[in-house]
Amino acid sequence: MSEATPPKLTLPLWVIFPRRVESPPAPEPCDEPSHVVAFSESDKAMNYMNSRQSGAWKLDHVLTEPQLLLIVRDLHHHQIGAICLNPEPDGSGGTKVWLTDIIKSIGVKKVSLD
Repeated sequence: MSEATPPKLTLPLWVIFPRRVESPPAPEPCDEPSHVVAFSESDKAMNYMNSRQSGAWKLDHVLTEPQLLLIVRDLHHHQIGAICLNPEPDGSGGTKVWLTDIIKSIGVKKVSLD
């Protein structure tokens, strides 16, 4: 049986870090309670945040692979192992992308996340 190919993130991305969630989603994106979400389109990112009604977020517009690696380092530092790509506004759906798969897809052979 062959191993499934991990999803590849294509740039640009809009990465949303919840800071204060006042209207938490019923389903957590990608079943991750400490979720970080990323969107391939700005409209999807705005729809997701609007569906939360209120709260505070950090939003990063990622245009380059070095910027993406900085995001990966920050997530690793906060003990978050994956990004949920393109969930629906209600938090359902989305594709879990592991940080290790992001590093591999960029082609970095040696990386220190600390």
